[in-house]
Amino acid sequence: MIKIISLSLLVCLSSFTHAFQLQDAVTDIKEPTDILFLPSQPQSLLVTEKTGRLLLANLADKSHIPVHNFAVVSDVELGLLGITLHPNFATNGYLFVNYNPKEGELRTRISRFTLDLAQQNPSLRDEKIILEVAQPYKNHNAGQLSFGPDGYLYVGMGDGGSGETLKVMVRTYKPYWVLCCD
Repeated sequence: MIKIISLSLLVCLSSFTHAFQLQDAVTDIKEPTDILFLPSQPQSLLVTEKTGRLLLANLADKSHIPVHNFAVVSDVELGLLGITLHPNFATNGYLFVNYNPKEGELRTRISRFTLDLAQQNPSLRDEKIILEVAQPYKNHNAGQLSFGPDGYLYVGMGDGGSGETLKVMVRTYKPYWVLCCD
């Protein structure tokens, strides 16, 4: 049964590949790790680069401008890995970022920033570190960030690089899973 389904899927996919034509949307992006469309600006999207650059791209003219440059460890599978907007972004301007900071021990940091798009040069301000998790290896650090229908922020941490489940030990008075943001 699985082989038949897989074969059918391959047949369907191969017929679709001829129906699409790839076009450059934005050029001069190096090692992109995530893209995120802005809800009120359908021609604008945020793009993350592994080496730490966060860019605001304009699809209408295929240009981009820098928003922020994170100091990250970017070798192997580390760097600026993921972004997502708060469900109430239109009113609070919150952007959440998953990255591996350059200073200190090898770790994943989840931070909340305010994304200021009102000025000519967009910028991030007011970093609030939400969670830091030590990473034992430089690979399999995932990076996905997404808000669920329950309003919680879900974070992909990967398996820690050893092929086993990454165990998160958080020494704080608040449980690490209470990431709902005010």
